Amino acid sequence: MVERLRTEHRNFILDLIQIEEASQFSSRKAIEKLKEVAKSILRHELEEEGRIIQIIMKKVKDPEQSVKIIGEHRRIMDLLENKISQLEGSSKEVDEEIETFANDMRTFL
Repeated sequence: MVERLRTEHRNFILDLIQIEEASQFSSRKAIEKLKEVAKSILRHELEEEGRIIQIIMKKVKDPEQSVKIIGEHRRIMDLLENKISQLEGSSKEVDEEIETFANDMRTFL
């Protein structure tokens, strides 16, 4: 399972690059692409979060890092579940949100 999650991280990076490129030409296309990958990202987030919680329960050395990851997952989930539909009207706001999201994801992944 861990190797599959790592592979999904790499695939998400490729998706993010495509979304960023799309946002330079069309905010609408970037949102559509983000919606396409949102379901798989959310599923991944839940699986990874469950795994992290299991590890925390078994007493990891650095529980703060695990909690930080869980918080980051929650922020990503909020963007994918709530903010995307709110952004559909403003292309500048979409561009900024996608750029911030992609940068944060790269740092996180």
